[in-house]
Amino acid sequence: MDKILFQEKQKFTQWWLWLILLVPTLYILYKLLGPLFEGQAAQHYGNYSLSLAMPTGSWLALLILVLILFFMFFMTMSTAVDIKKIEVRHLYFIKKEWYWSDVESAEIIEYGFVGYGIRISINHGTV
Repeated sequence: MDKILFQEKQKFTQWWLWLILLVPTLYILYKLLGPLFEGQAAQHYGNYSLSLAMPTGSWLALLILVLILFFMFFMTMSTAVDIKKIEVRHLYFIKKEWYWSDVESAEIIEYGFVGYGIRISINHGTV
């Protein structure tokens, strides 16, 4: 890549988003492991078997939430502009390039949408 004129990396760093993701995960984890720490599983079953204390569906829900957290933590979108092209990388495997020689027009615009990713706008085209 030639000399970079502009570069930006976007990540999910909003505290409220992580609160939304972490609260259900911690709640399910508490519900799954709580009986083990309170001794209820040992009283009912005579041992600390995780399979007896927790239903399989709960483990599946926890696994899905942990995978979502892991995915969101490492997900980034990076944009780089140099004298030859604009390059966007998203989700580790999506890479898109636009060469300046193929671009008909480009301008800096103010648009009302706030968010991440590549957007197709009726008024502005690809944003």
